[in-house]
Amino acid sequence: SASPAQHEHTQRVRAVFKRRLAISHLDLEATHARYLAWEQHADAAGEQGAEAVRAKAAAAFEEAVAAMQQRRRAEMRVAAAQRSAGAPDPWASDGGGEWEAWEQYLELEGDRDPWRTRLLYERMLAPRLPTDAATPLCYQPWLWSRYIRFLGDSLPGAKLEGQVCARAIRFCPSDATLRICRLRALEAEGAAATAVQAEFEHALSATLARDESEAQAIHAPLDGAATYANDYVRLLHAYSHYQRRRLASALSHGAAGHVAGTGDASVTAAGAATATAAAAAKAAAAETLASVRAARDAVLAYEAAYLSVADADGGLVRFWIAVEAQLVGDVAQAR
Repeated sequence: SASPAQHEHTQRVRAVFKRRLAISHLDLEATHARYLAWEQHADAAGEQGAEAVRAKAAAAFEEAVAAMQQRRRAEMRVAAAQRSAGAPDPWASDGGGEWEAWEQYLELEGDRDPWRTRLLYERMLAPRLPTDAATPLCYQPWLWSRYIRFLGDSLPGAKLEGQVCARAIRFCPSDATLRICRLRALEAEGAAATAVQAEFEHALSATLARDESEAQAIHAPLDGAATYANDYVRLLHAYSHYQRRRLASALSHGAAGHVAGTGDASVTAAGAATATAAAAAKAAAAETLASVRAARDAVLAYEAAYLSVADADGGLVRFWIAVEAQLVGDVAQAR
């Protein structure tokens, strides 16, 4: 009979095969053949539960085979579309363009396993060099926007979304929607205001051009300022809204500190600490207000110098008037 060490090793290998056979992949039949060959040579004499494990592995294999057959057809369509990308031969592919093949694959996966869907997006957006005949999907801004929206809906996480936004900008540096997405991702990650400002200034210095492709029209942009035809105006609005949220947070903390510091803090050490914290919160709010007003002045000066025609209705100016009048309560600044 097998020694305890051999028995443990056999159990580990069998468990690995069982997990592998339960996952749908293109080499599933070959994996199953290797498993059967291993079982024939394994010394399973006297092992309790071995038959039950084999039965479970067989059942998992049958389920995975059905799913694999569907995915194999999808993989073949994608491979054919990639081979025929930009080919002049109309018979080179029978499934439409590369995106159409990937879209069918996405529909097949559905929303059962968002991590599998994410892998599909990563594969279709893998870096490839553009050619005269075809532009790889990684250079399509609308597809990055769709991927980012999927992450927000199915796999929310500030760090992951921020990484994807940064990659999207490297491939599509002229897309304002992705630039705005990057600003929001930095904010969600809790980045310092200086880091967000640096990213904003970098975006403002880039050459922005809206993608007017049909796919872009189908997949709506990620920001609410998309109604502005000028992408630079959209960027100014997005940064202004970020500054407003930053100011609102600072003022709420300052107000909370003020309320906490108005209690009876006459003699207790706790009261003194509370008063100190309240004073620090008020000072931080005042510092943030000054910083936001400096950003306001810079944004409005840039628009006045370069984009006065693009924002003819004065939407940005009216936005900052509302911030001063309603959020800060400073009528003089609003004027």
